[in-house]
Amino acid sequence: MPEHNLNNLINYAANKRGVIIVIDGGDGSGKALQTLLLMNELNKLKDISSIPLEIGTLDFPQYGKNVFADMTGRYLRGEFGDAATISPYFIIPYFALDRFCEKDTLLQFKNKGNIGVLNRYTTSNLGHQAAKIEDNSEALKCISLIEQMEYDTLGLPRPDLVFYLDVPREIGRLLVMIKKERIYTRGSILDGHESSAKYQEKAASVFRALCEERAPGRTKVEGWVKIECNRHAGENYFKQAKKLENLLLSDFSKNTKTMVRDEISRDFLLTPEEIHEKIDSETEKHFSQL
Repeated sequence: MPEHNLNNLINYAANKRGVIIVIDGGDGSGKALQTLLLMNELNKLKDISSIPLEIGTLDFPQYGKNVFADMTGRYLRGEFGDAATISPYFIIPYFALDRFCEKDTLLQFKNKGNIGVLNRYTTSNLGHQAAKIEDNSEALKCISLIEQMEYDTLGLPRPDLVFYLDVPREIGRLLVMIKKERIYTRGSILDGHESSAKYQEKAASVFRALCEERAPGRTKVEGWVKIECNRHAGENYFKQAKKLENLLLSDFSKNTKTMVRDEISRDFLLTPEEIHEKIDSETEKHFSQL
């Protein structure tokens, strides 16, 4: 993998008193892994740099750490109704207050010349909750309300750069199905968002629109960058994805999940290293222009 010089990012963080980078994306898109890869690279660079700064990470929601995150888990399990259709205004505050519990840490990233790499953030609230609103003007009002609540009222810091990992819904669904069990689903394979294909498509369209509207250089707020993660598309692509899903539904053994994971890695998606290379390149480009 070619080496990118992320000194521009580190120097910017030190001179401008901190940076927050968000890794967001569809379900199963590999957010946690890409967060880890970027963290590892930045820590290696920090070790050979003379600039004193800390590099940290947070993963939202913070399941098991506060009551607000646990409420979002109950929402995603369907305890309050269908998560894909229930009013966004019911759950928005819980996601926001989960992040508010980490406000001190977030401000340490932003105001002390440090770097925070976040797996999901306010950005997730924007995409996932606005997706439930059919009327475009009302969806925009929802986005505005979320940002006012989190950034203005609660005083959470805005991020500096947002990456959206764009994975086709059909492949994301497969990747979720072969994941290790997640603490908040309590044995269910899919949560309330992941189980609705219609909702998944709408959420992806909101995220993609935000990436277009907030591309670096086009906006006064944080820059959003879409990272294409799939190798190709087409009719055969989606037929094969459906075939793999049917296979999983008929045989959910460890061997089958391993086979499906290997086939996805070989035929459908870029490797994690290739995706990380794109993130590196866009990060270098963004902070070299500031």
